[in-house]
Amino acid sequence: MEFVFITSKVDTHINDKAIDILNSNEVCFLALWHGKIIVFPKIMKKFGKFNVLTSLHKDGKYIDKFVKLYGHKTIRGSSYKGSLSATKDIINSIKNKESIVITPDGPRGPRYKVNSAVTNLASKFKIPVINISFVSSKAKILRSWDEFTIPLPFTKIVVDISAPNFFTEKQNSKLEILMIKQMQDLKKYL
Repeated sequence: MEFVFITSKVDTHINDKAIDILNSNEVCFLALWHGKIIVFPKIMKKFGKFNVLTSLHKDGKYIDKFVKLYGHKTIRGSSYKGSLSATKDIINSIKNKESIVITPDGPRGPRYKVNSAVTNLASKFKIPVINISFVSSKAKILRSWDEFTIPLPFTKIVVDISAPNFFTEKQNSKLEILMIKQMQDLKKYL
């Protein structure tokens, strides 16, 4: 990925309110689709360290090692396995003013379907959710449930970091609509 970033043009679109939150000590959730997580560790490093929720599955070990290369930390567990432990770690992160990265369609999908407790936790603790997505002009899309997308070298990568969204209750369908629209809107930049 470092070679991809060195050889590619990266265009980042970031909402001003998101910048304010990311530059402050305010806690937020960052929501990314499972197949779009690969650019996150590098792009978000300039905003500090994040706690990334990863599954206990062997794939989660790869993500664990990858995000740690960029100085981020991980919380191991998912809605399928280790959910109680992961929820406790998320609540401790919130209390410690640490922001959390969640892939709400992971670890097993279905793709682009929010099936996590992120909006529930966000409403309970009054924490904003900032969505992140990217597109690239040249990419390898794996034949996996999440269509894991890996930008290729010498490409154009466009990253979008949304305005913060606030939820008053569990509103997974609202978050899902926002994240899908963000992904579709990004295509106009290529």
